[in-house]
This record gives sequence, C-alpha cells and structure tokens, in this order.
Amino acid sequence: ERGFASARYGGQLSDNAHYRLYGKWYERDEGAGSFAADDWRMQRGGGRIDWTPTCCGHVTIQGDIYEGFTGRHNHYPDPDPAAPSPFQTHFDDDAHVTGGNGLVRWTRTLNEDSNWSLQVYYDHTRRSYGAVPFSETRDTIDVDYQYSFPFGCNHKIICGAGYRHTRDEIRDMPFVIGFDPDERSDDLYSYFIQDEINLYCERWFLTLGSKFQHNDYTGFEVQPTARLLW
Repeated sequence: ERGFASARYGGQLSDNAHYRLYGKWYERDEGAGSFAADDWRMQRGGGRIDWTPTCCGHVTIQGDIYEGFTGRHNHYPDPDPAAPSPFQTHFDDDAHVTGGNGLVRWTRTLNEDSNWSLQVYYDHTRRSYGAVPFSETRDTIDVDYQYSFPFGCNHKIICGAGYRHTRDEIRDMPFVIGFDPDERSDDLYSYFIQDEINLYCERWFLTLGSKFQHNDYTGFEVQPTARLLW
C-alpha cells in the first residue's frame, strides 16, 4: 500500500432529511514481482440523502463517481514474425476506468402489513487502454417496483415488475479482438409473484411463486419456485 485515505461526513438538512458524503483514494504498488505490472490507483466519492416527507413515505437518493488506472502486463498476438516473441507482443499498460451511478428509491407504508417501493437506477462505466485502441462504454438503466400485501388470514403476497436497458459501445482492437456488432442495446423485462402461506401456528410456511422474464437472447422464460420453511 503506497497510500490510502478516506473521509465521511454526515449531517441534518431538516427535521426529516439527513445526508452523508464520502471520499476515498488509494494507490497500490504492483505485486508478484516486477512482471505483474498490476499497480492500481483509484479515487471515488459520493453521497446519500434520506428524506421522510410524510409519516408513511421514505425517499433515498444516492450516487457515486470514480476514476482511476489499473495496470497489467499484456500478451497480445502479433502478425509480425519479427515481434519480440514469435507472433506475440508483450508490454505494460494502464487501463483508464471511469464511471458513476445514481439511485432514487421511494418506499411507502400503506398499513402494518402492506407497502410498496419504486426504485430507479442508472449506471455509466467506461474502460479504455492507453497503448492499444480497445475500449468499452456501457450505460444501464434499471426500474424496479414491488408491492407486498396480506390476502386472507394466512397468505402474504409479494409481486413486482422490473425493466432493464443496457447499451454498450466497444472499440475493437484489430487482429486481437473484435465484436460484431460493436454497438448493441438489450432489454430485459421481468415480473414475479409469490405467496407465503402460514400452514401452522407461525411455525410452518409454504412459499409458492414464479418469475417471468423476457430477454433479447432466449425470449420468454419462466422460473417457478417452491419452499418449505420451519
């Protein structure tokens, strides 16, 4: 460890809102001798706000950003027979990594046994190399909703739905690695429902449910589940 530092500070914005901020940094030397070249330097920061606008509602807002360099020793195929090794190139390189994310979650309690929550999340990440042209940029957005409520005397129902969109853009490295297509967007839709059944005196529980999802690779899928708990 060449050096590291971290700091966190929190406070109160109002009677029903609190916040905290943080920052972290570290620098690590390479390991496994001089051939690893895996030294890392990274810094990140972020914050979070928790707000209770009403007695039954709670809002969380949080986010992070980061930036750094990750070292490594590379071995790449080389079409040149006069390369340092036959048809192979060796060199050290640093990958520049950057990114950030943000999340908003709203939870509301309807009564003692019923509540719902809605969450929206976004993530951006990018990785690029200095000595070679390869790079990857990825953006992801995720929306999730859940609702929990009792049904009758012995049933507790939980259901929900979600949607995730991912988009990537990859810059190929000729002769070494290539993606076709080098830009792609994927969508994932999911739904689920489960019933927790109180079979006997709060001691035996049977949970039945299933998840349903549709993705761009295998289409529609069903994932049923059954669990017995004592």
